[in-house]
Amino acid sequence: MSGFAERCPECGETLPLAMPWWGWLIGGGLVLLLFLALSDFQTMFEVFGRVLASLRGE
Repeated sequence: MSGFAERCPECGETLPLAMPWWGWLIGGGLVLLLFLALSDFQTMFEVFGRVLASLRGE
């Protein structure tokens, strides 16, 4: 059976797939970046820089 189309074992109807947790995380990050980009470039770069610095352990 394919992982892209789940079917009900009783009636054979195609069941909707749930979005994985990482899909919500990526989508939320893109929405946040879009919000920051449309509001103020300077703020976006500062926030992104702080996030990168914290990931590098600085």
